[in-house]
Amino acid sequence: MKNLMLILAFLLVAATYGQQKIKIKGEFVRVYNLHRKKIGKGNILVLSDSVLQLKGNKGVQSFLIAEIGFIQTKKAPGNNVLIGAISGATVLAIAGGASADSSDSLLSYTTGEGAAVGAVLGVVSGAVLGTLSLIFKKSKVYPIKKDLSNWKTFKEDLGHF
Repeated sequence: MKNLMLILAFLLVAATYGQQKIKIKGEFVRVYNLHRKKIGKGNILVLSDSVLQLKGNKGVQSFLIAEIGFIQTKKAPGNNVLIGAISGATVLAIAGGASADSSDSLLSYTTGEGAAVGAVLGVVSGAVLGTLSLIFKKSKVYPIKKDLSNWKTFKEDLGHF
């Protein structure tokens, strides 16, 4: 009876979550003007024949084709390095602190010393791994420069909008 109730509860939960609408997050882009200055960044909300609308930290921003010099997909390369460094520092600081043994006669260190050394080594190794991950990052640059044919190419490449 217990197994039957468990299976019934699982099926009810699965049916409930199966009916929820999945929200598709737009592609992250950075928008630059004709003078190569970044004028906006965020996830694409609207991609029409004449307007690009983004939702980012500054709220919703709209850009006309005439304002756009080029569009670059994905986040900046420093983002990969920073995330790698923070992740590495956190993991190795915890591991270094947890492996501390002050009673060991050969190599004794406190929890704080182990966490500090782990954090320093983690920042370096994480930054290196974050830099190596840039090899697999498929960032694209779309030059728009007020040209409708370039705009159509950009729209076709991101055709799910």
